[in-house]
Amino acid sequence: MLFEDVGVSLRLMAPTIVLIGGLFCHCLNPCFSGLPAKPQSGVEGLIGEVGVVQKPIDPEGLVFVHGEYWRAVSSEKLEPGEMVAVEEVTGLLLKVKKASKPQ
Repeated sequence: MLFEDVGVSLRLMAPTIVLIGGLFCHCLNPCFSGLPAKPQSGVEGLIGEVGVVQKPIDPEGLVFVHGEYWRAVSSEKLEPGEMVAVEEVTGLLLKVKKASKPQ
């Protein structure tokens, strides 16, 4: 295609270019879709997670977050069954606040 007058028609080149371009975009899509993902594990993965209070928090109690039971502290009194959001993680202690709305 870099040569002049090779005799290849536009009717053949256009679908070929579109097909190869589409295949290229299709193959690269999984690579780019994973880049901005939120961490799924570790301390970074806990921040922002929503959990349920298991034992009353006043100021320390127990919550169930991300499939595990955690000790938690809060500036407000929270009763069992209330939804909480994780604000901060210090060692094995979570700082939580009442969740604004169920997710």
